[in-house]
Parts: sequence; structure tokens; C-alpha cells
Amino acid sequence: MNGDVAFAHMLHLDKGNANLPEEQRERGFWLRSTVCCQRSNDKWLITHEHISLPVDFRSGSVLMGLVP
Repeated sequence: MNGDVAFAHMLHLDKGNANLPEEQRERGFWLRSTVCCQRSNDKWLITHEHISLPVDFRSGSVLMGLVP
């Protein structure tokens, strides 16, 4: 945090089961998020958010099975 600007980054596990066949329920994957917040009129607002998944650059595939 620096004055009226703050950054945060995190790893989080996203999972769910809505609209999935029975054999695919309770699947999840880890992703990284970075958010930038700015204070304006004594309130903090998210002004930018970036979400990314690990990628195998040789194949171009997202690596959904990695665990931190």
C-alpha cells in the first residue's frame, strides 16, 4: 500500500458443481489473482483485477491439475 493505492495478490481454489455431469462434480482448480485498489472519498474501490492460470507454453494448454 502506498497512500491511496494498494495491491494484493493471492492464490485461490475455485470449485463448484453446477451444471456438470455427476462424474465431474467437485472438480476444482487453482488460479492466481492480482487486484489494484484505489481510495476515493474514503472508500476503497477495486480499479483493476487480473486472473491467470498456469500454462504449458510448449503445448499451449492450461495446467488445471497443479496444486500449490
